[in-house]
Amino acid sequence: VLVLLIPAYKTIQMGTPEDSLRWLPVSLLFIGMLITSMISYKHCSLGTLVVIHMGAPIVAVIAETILSATFQLSAHTCAALAIILAGVVFYAAFQHGISGEVYGIIAALLNMGIGTTEHVVQRLLMVETPNFGMSDTGILLYNSA
Repeated sequence: VLVLLIPAYKTIQMGTPEDSLRWLPVSLLFIGMLITSMISYKHCSLGTLVVIHMGAPIVAVIAETILSATFQLSAHTCAALAIILAGVVFYAAFQHGISGEVYGIIAALLNMGIGTTEHVVQRLLMVETPNFGMSDTGILLYNSA
């Protein structure tokens, strides 16, 4: 990562120590996402994981509604999410041999929740937090350290 940041060294801004502390939960959520990802890939088929992660927009809407003051839910969004949910339910209803994947499914659901929350919190810090002093390259360096 450091080699990739050499051309962009002038753009690295780490912000204040308070900014680093604000970003710490995002880094911890990212670590949790990596761990649950490894567990779910070990115990689940790729098809099961794809179907489970298709529900991520539903989790994202819930997280955005709870965490963001500017997010507005529309009827079109609800209709699109209902169609996604119906597709996931239909696929899961006709899937065979899923009993051996229980640990992977639990890990994949945790992964989806943690990953979606991480992305929402990251967006809130970068967009909706006034005077957040870390640049994109500073965040990349912080997450990689």
